[in-house]
Amino acid sequence: MNHFAALLIPIALLVSVSPASAKGNGTFRLGLLAGQVSLLGDVADADANSVGMGVTGGLYTAENLALEAAYLASSHTDVNHNEVSVGANYYLGDYRAAYPNLSAGVAFISNKIKAAGITGDGFGLYAGGGWDFELTAKLTVGLQARYNLAFEGKTRVNGVDVTTVDDSVTVLLRLLYAFDSAE
Repeated sequence: MNHFAALLIPIALLVSVSPASAKGNGTFRLGLLAGQVSLLGDVADADANSVGMGVTGGLYTAENLALEAAYLASSHTDVNHNEVSVGANYYLGDYRAAYPNLSAGVAFISNKIKAAGITGDGFGLYAGGGWDFELTAKLTVGLQARYNLAFEGKTRVNGVDVTTVDDSVTVLLRLLYAFDSAE
C-alpha cells in the first residue's frame, strides 16, 4: 500500500463513525508531550530513535473535533529533530472517561545533522490515533501514535546527496489541562 492510501484510511474512518462527547465546544487544552521519536529512512545515513519532548494546545470546535497545534523536539545521536504540527483529533466514542481518537494534519520538520553542520527543512502529512483518559474534569492523560509522511529533503555535501528530512514515527504520552470556554 502506498503512503497516500495509508493516509486516506483514517479520513474514511472519520466519516463513518458516530460522534463522541470528549469536551464541550470552545474548551481549550494546553499540555506537555513526551515519548519515542523514530526517524525512518536514511536521515544522516542512520535510523535513529530518541526521546522527544514538546508542548501542545488545542481547541474543541465541536463535541467530537479538536484542532491542535504542537511543537516537538528530540536529539538523536547524529540529528537534532524539530517539528511543528497543526491538525485535528476526531473523537470516536465516549467510553465513560476514555476517548479514542484519530488524528491527521500537517507537519513542518527541521533536522540538523550534527556532524555535517547542515540543516534540512521539509513538509509532511501525519496520520495516527490515540486514547485520552480523563483523570479529572480538567486533567487528561493520553497516548498518541503518529506516522509522519515527509516529503523527502536532500542536501548535497561534497558531491554526495545527504537525506536531511524523511518519514518518522512518534509514540507520545500527553498530559493535558482543560480551560473551559466559560472561564
